[in-house]
Amino acid sequence: LTETERRLAAESRAAAQRAERLARLRSQVGAARSKLAAAQEEAARLAAAHQQARARAEQAQHEYGQLQDVVSGREQGRADLASGHERATAVLAQASDRVVRLRKAEHEASDGRAALRARTETLQEAVRRGADASGALLAEPGRFTGVLGSVAELLTVQDGAADAIATALGAAAGAVAVSGLDEAVAIIAALKSEDAGQAALVIAADRPGHPSRNGSIPGAELRGLTGVTPALDLVKAPGELAAAVEQLLDGVLVAADLAQGLELVRAHPELRVVTRDGDLLGAHWAHGGSAGAPSVLGLRAAAEEAAGRLDEAEHRCQRAERELADAAEDEDAARQVLAEALARLQEVDAAAAETSGRLGTLAGAAKAAQDEAGRLAAAIATGERAREKDLAQLADL
Repeated sequence: LTETERRLAAESRAAAQRAERLARLRSQVGAARSKLAAAQEEAARLAAAHQQARARAEQAQHEYGQLQDVVSGREQGRADLASGHERATAVLAQASDRVVRLRKAEHEASDGRAALRARTETLQEAVRRGADASGALLAEPGRFTGVLGSVAELLTVQDGAADAIATALGAAAGAVAVSGLDEAVAIIAALKSEDAGQAALVIAADRPGHPSRNGSIPGAELRGLTGVTPALDLVKAPGELAAAVEQLLDGVLVAADLAQGLELVRAHPELRVVTRDGDLLGAHWAHGGSAGAPSVLGLRAAAEEAAGRLDEAEHRCQRAERELADAAEDEDAARQVLAEALARLQEVDAAAAETSGRLGTLAGAAKAAQDEAGRLAAAIATGERAREKDLAQLADL
């Protein structure tokens, strides 16, 4: 019995041990199965996350490539815009230089015109007022009966003969023409009563006279003298002044120079000879030398010349003003073109800056997704090795 009891007790202990080992094995199997299931779930999660990360990386790379193509096209467009901006800058510089030059020319033309206008007005005023009291007579002809005007204004003198005729006429060149002797007396009396100064008067004749035109030189001899012309051939007077002018210039010849004048006077002492420079020679008197104050005839010729030059200056000023206005319009247009080119260039640069930021963002996103995919792939590999180990342990159990 005792042996049997000991055997039974041993068997009971062995059964208990087997039961304990079985329970422990069952617990280990359950734990292994749970761990394996958890690993499989984690592997599935990691695989999904890995797929998403790869998808994000691919999408970012795709968008990056598309945006890079856009940037390449914009770079070419910006190069064209930059070239256009440079051309517009050069055009504006040329237009501005042209405006500066034309403005300077316009100012010079305007200054020249102002100077000529002042000279013309001064000369015209000098011709109009004459000398001494002649200015009063000419300025207010309605106050005096019979005033015909300035002798210098009434005469028509050939070009270049103004000084000679003025010298030949003497004081008469700056005198005032009146219609008759009675009118002359009345004017002189009025000037005396008003203490208005003196005036030289040329009295018009009732009928034109016909004095000798060539002095005492026969026409044939006169025609043989080169450069010698009767003074009367160089001036035309209206009918009422013809007799007076012919009387004043009768026997007066115009010579080329003093040498020729001297020969004429020596040969014909009864003549008066004036030179083209305004020197006067006679048998017993002479007048000449350096140029003095301009005569009224000379002033009138100078005034007419100045008036002609003033007209030309007016045309130059008008042309300069038109050219300056056109150039200013061209400059404004060039400035507008440049502003538009700069605005387009700035728009492209702003878009390029925005695109550059977007490229950086996409590049960062792609790298982050790639790094995440790498980490997930490593985690999946680690999980797979752990699962295989767990499967082996489960199989051992």
